[in-house]
Amino acid sequence: MPLKLSLPRASSHSRDSHCQMDVRMESPPLVLLGPPETSTGALASGIFKLTILHQPFVHVHSLILQLKQKISVHHPPISHCVDCGGSTEVLQEWMFITNSKLPTGTHHWPFSWLFPGTLPATLSTRHITVEYYLEAMFCYATPDGGLSPYKPETMKYPLELKRAFVPGPDTIHKRIFPPTDLVANITMSSILHPHTVALMEITMTGFVQSDGSEWGVTRVTWRLEEHLNYTPKPCDRHKENVRFRTVQEKKILSAQDLQSGWKLVDHQFFLSCQINAAGFREPTCDAELSGRFNLKISHFLIIEAIVNRRKGATSNMGNARILRVSIPQPLTSPAGLGISWDEECPPVFESVGPAPPAYS
Repeated sequence: MPLKLSLPRASSHSRDSHCQMDVRMESPPLVLLGPPETSTGALASGIFKLTILHQPFVHVHSLILQLKQKISVHHPPISHCVDCGGSTEVLQEWMFITNSKLPTGTHHWPFSWLFPGTLPATLSTRHITVEYYLEAMFCYATPDGGLSPYKPETMKYPLELKRAFVPGPDTIHKRIFPPTDLVANITMSSILHPHTVALMEITMTGFVQSDGSEWGVTRVTWRLEEHLNYTPKPCDRHKENVRFRTVQEKKILSAQDLQSGWKLVDHQFFLSCQINAAGFREPTCDAELSGRFNLKISHFLIIEAIVNRRKGATSNMGNARILRVSIPQPLTSPAGLGISWDEECPPVFESVGPAPPAYS
């Protein structure tokens, strides 16, 4: 018998229920532009829809919509403690209706909320998960206005909050390698994005030494690394009984080993290559959580070159060096147009439906 897979739906409806709930988001994707210190947040707006079924009317005790942030720790310091395993916070609550009677049909309520720029973005790792979602609860009422014994109807609608940096001009990193005269300039994109390819250019000078010898490049390797530092802390009740331990992880997202492919023109070294942020493994965007959930995810570009010192064209002097460069490389979600909600131009009357009537 074939296995059937079904995708989760945003609406809530069952055969025995008398209502169906749904959410239609009208705002663009939720993206926090810039770092937490300067971000103006992300504006979320939508329509909550309630459809009454099978009945001419329904007695309503309450209809509540909540926006929640849930942080889950997968390996808490105290496994049996609920508080050590994470936290759930209600960011905003809308009480749409209380102690009323709704006729059959569809009813709509608009809602909106501004996500502060200091909130962490949606995150999913094997250590900790940060998620946002809308949760609605519809409670039936008795004819006299009391709470009905029927089970309340619930609905959960997930939201994805991203953080992005507006890309700027390419960044040039200059490195000097004493005691040699070698100087390297690495030109990279200011921001990397998952599942995209960026161009990296390397130029090196100073190969000719004062004694007539010169350095020659024999091998160049680069790799993009993701570093995770996580220090799980227990809740206030258990903080004196548990010792903190820091988890450090490193994974290689992409790498390349080159033994040729560069150019040497007038004792200058030129190399151009493409960096795929998801060449080997799925990357996780830069993230940082403070307080009890102390986590930081960052990315680094490591470049290593092996050079040999020689006299003339082919005579090696047996003096080899490894030149190593480590560059912090931000990796975030794409910024789209790079326009935050407070910089968007509001629509004019002519672009939203029919214009208002003219004065007589």
